[in-house]
Amino acid sequence: MIVVELDVMPGEQEKPHLDQGEGVQSEIFGQPRFVGDLGRIDPAALLEKFQNVLAKRLGIPRFWHVTRDITTRATLTMDRRLSLLAIMSVNASASPPAATHTEDAIGAVFGTWMIAGGLVDAWAHVHVTTELESFATPYHAVLYSGFFCAALWTFVLAYRRRGNDPYWWWRRFPAGYRLGALGAVGFLSGGVADAIWHQFFGVEADLEAILSPTHFMLNVSAMLIVTSPMRSWWAEGVGVSRARTVTGSLATALGTSAAGFFLVYASAFASNFGLLAPVQPWNRRDPTSQLTAIHGLTCYLVTTAIVVIPLLLIYRRRPVPGAGTLIVALVALFTLVMYEFPGTPTVGVLLAVVGAAVAELVLHAWGRSRPDASPTPLPVVGAVFAALLWGAQFAGLHLADGVRWPVELWSGTIVLTALTAAVLGGLAQRPSVRRVGAPDAVIAAPAPVGPAGVKTGGRTEEGVTGTGRR
Repeated sequence: MIVVELDVMPGEQEKPHLDQGEGVQSEIFGQPRFVGDLGRIDPAALLEKFQNVLAKRLGIPRFWHVTRDITTRATLTMDRRLSLLAIMSVNASASPPAATHTEDAIGAVFGTWMIAGGLVDAWAHVHVTTELESFATPYHAVLYSGFFCAALWTFVLAYRRRGNDPYWWWRRFPAGYRLGALGAVGFLSGGVADAIWHQFFGVEADLEAILSPTHFMLNVSAMLIVTSPMRSWWAEGVGVSRARTVTGSLATALGTSAAGFFLVYASAFASNFGLLAPVQPWNRRDPTSQLTAIHGLTCYLVTTAIVVIPLLLIYRRRPVPGAGTLIVALVALFTLVMYEFPGTPTVGVLLAVVGAAVAELVLHAWGRSRPDASPTPLPVVGAVFAALLWGAQFAGLHLADGVRWPVELWSGTIVLTALTAAVLGGLAQRPSVRRVGAPDAVIAAPAPVGPAGVKTGGRTEEGVTGTGRR
């Protein structure tokens, strides 16, 4: 609420038509009645007139509620001043209700449709560029129809919670969906910009399509839209249902796959149309072979960050068995479809998915075996997941075509990715809090909740139970 005090300096008198005890109050969206000319400019009156012009000429609704109260009356003397309080307040109400599991599930379905459309369009930009002569293609139709449904559903959720708020289109989104609404606006703007880009510069292919500025705008906006159910899940705190956990994990995997698409040129699952560095001929004295190995190692580090960071964010809140496997599967699927499932990388991906599943089983068993039932440290989560993921993928590549890297290279790659994931886990780990006045007593970080929504250990910190902070 903004309060503006308007003072009439001594020497100024009120006009005779203001009677003793008269007060004036305007209604929101109504026609105001002015107090009259006080011998000086009245900012509140100017604001009222400005709103009227906007409403009449441009159709913009009135956005200030102005209330005037004359605290001094017509008996003003030279030594008294007239105070006018112009109180301008925006209709603020309680936070809208959170999205239900069904609403989140519908949002996840539309997000899956949207990501599938992006996958089809990405495949087209690699393989059928000669047919992409305009913006109006069947591949864009799949993508933008998914976007339309996802965006419409996002605003439907706000409309359902509108109440009497005239600005429901901004203030009445359930938790987690306002960023999705911004993403919808950004995606629509990016689509228009992309159509213009195609008219002036033609249709991109391969790496050009990945690095197109309009495609970057579309991708970031899509990530905001499809991850709305994930933010809704996190906003619910601890003790949410298993079904909502599945929906939130799916939304996380969808957002990660969108991020992985724009780093596909640095993917360790498949790159350069199926040519992976570990299966290329190795010659330590050949500079080209050395550069290929360096590029391959970089791809493993980048892909590790892509799949491990969202997994750590999930485990920071609560362990969700299967979330990491789903993330790996969707990120790898995006890459394989773009290159039409090349043989050797496909075998490597299948074994990598198995390795991710085994890693999550190991982490689940480890967590249950801990004597104090405390959560598994996130550095351990990251290191175990990365080591088993890439170890299994190297095994698949060796079975399909033979790994030509020397043992120092492939084993060192596994160790380096595990160390990188452990460092990321350390950055994501909640710090312990030392109790004031007890130097030897440490309060552990809040613990994630178990599968049934029950705390698995740890203490509460600052009144927050578990790790389900809003």
